[in-house]
Amino acid sequence: MTYLRQLKDWLLKLGAHPKAIWILGVMSYFEAIIMPLPVDPILVGVCTAKPKNSIKATIITVVTSVLGALSAYAIAFFFWPSIQPWLEGWLLKPEHWVQIQAFYQKGGFWFVFLGGFTPLPFKLFALSAGAFGAPLFLFFLGALCGRGLRFGIIGGLFHFFGSQIRESIDRHFDKVVWISSGLLTMGLCFYFFVLKH
Repeated sequence: MTYLRQLKDWLLKLGAHPKAIWILGVMSYFEAIIMPLPVDPILVGVCTAKPKNSIKATIITVVTSVLGALSAYAIAFFFWPSIQPWLEGWLLKPEHWVQIQAFYQKGGFWFVFLGGFTPLPFKLFALSAGAFGAPLFLFFLGALCGRGLRFGIIGGLFHFFGSQIRESIDRHFDKVVWISSGLLTMGLCFYFFVLKH
């Protein structure tokens, strides 16, 4: 499909930009706080355009994402009464925050880890952790492990198999997009129809 090929060309063009890694870092930071779209496609674009920079790009993505998550934690921790009405209308219904609080009490590390690794909105986990005063070290560890594994898989694959992956993407980009979209859709469906109802 033409528009998918245009998307691929745009990602490769962005990935080849001299400041691509730093653009990726900025987007990764804000994705953990408020930006609705995942940064994975941008990371893939950077790694595809310059496979030798895959590890550097991955490290920057992980670090900035965790910093963004810590910022979201701090915002919710210090300003929860002010932002709670807005978040309840945007992210979840009021009664579901109680359920999330129970998740943190049962196993905060694994809850944050899954939020960092799966396609679910990571900002939900970061903001709720701050709101409920989840142990900061466990939150940091869960975010680092979850984000590190998620982005590390992408960066590692491109670092070791960059040329082969690029050839595969060139041949099967449409399938890659549809599979990625399917995974994202499943995550969003779980969020909207299970968590939000």
